[in-house]
Amino acid sequence: MPVEEDPEAERPAHSRRQGRQHVRCLLMLSSGCLGCMCLALSLPRIYAQQALSREGQTTLGTVVGGPAGQSNRIRYIYRVSGKTYQGTDFVTTADYKALPPGSTVPVTYLPRYPLTSRIARSNTANQAYFTLFLGLGILLIGLLRLLLSK
Repeated sequence: MPVEEDPEAERPAHSRRQGRQHVRCLLMLSSGCLGCMCLALSLPRIYAQQALSREGQTTLGTVVGGPAGQSNRIRYIYRVSGKTYQGTDFVTTADYKALPPGSTVPVTYLPRYPLTSRIARSNTANQAYFTLFLGLGILLIGLLRLLLSK
């Protein structure tokens, strides 16, 4: 019966150490990229939510449904200065069930850029902050791995 040889045993220790360092570097780089991507996705939404809180005007809108296959996301229309706009927003499961198509909802929009809007029951800010903290956590883990691997 032939004996199987361990390919790792034939490689010198220096080569194995170098291979592990490459894997660590790849893991740190990937966690850094994932963390930065989470930050890039969340910061514009947080900025928009803060601008809506400071400068937003309120009007009434109508729920027209939800995008296909996306639960807890509501699509709505509203009018500003005679022009109709459409928006989508995340809400809680209870609000999603309580707001069937045709329901009237308060919509807050930016007067200087009416396409930026949210409904009163919006859950978008919570999701943006969750994504922000998730990204910061992943980035921090990558940095800690980098510091501790030396």
